[in-house]
Amino acid sequence: MASDNSAAKAAGLEHQDQSIKARKVQLFEDGKPEEVVETRRPFSYYVLQTPPSPMAPAVKAYLWATAVLVVLLFLAAFFIGPHQRPRRRHAALTPGQSRPVAVTLRAPLAYPGLLGPERG
Repeated sequence: MASDNSAAKAAGLEHQDQSIKARKVQLFEDGKPEEVVETRRPFSYYVLQTPPSPMAPAVKAYLWATAVLVVLLFLAAFFIGPHQRPRRRHAALTPGQSRPVAVTLRAPLAYPGLLGPERG
């Protein structure tokens, strides 16, 4: 009984293996693609086939106006833009001195009662 079962399993595995191999051949080896030859035309062909048509006057005016605006904005940014100012040097501190510290005691507007009722 055990030998019948193992023989059936072996036959089933053999059949499955053959089926997998046949399917592999169908999928990957039968349908070999033919060589595809691309016919590309040179750029000069397209240049010759494209008729020269002038731009409409409105389009030319729009492009010139945009160019003038861009140049003006560039010049404005170049001449009027923020200039870096030289920083002032602080006087040299003596060994016992320290720099003053700025402290803000204002409460943020979102929390008016934060510092107490007198500020609220």
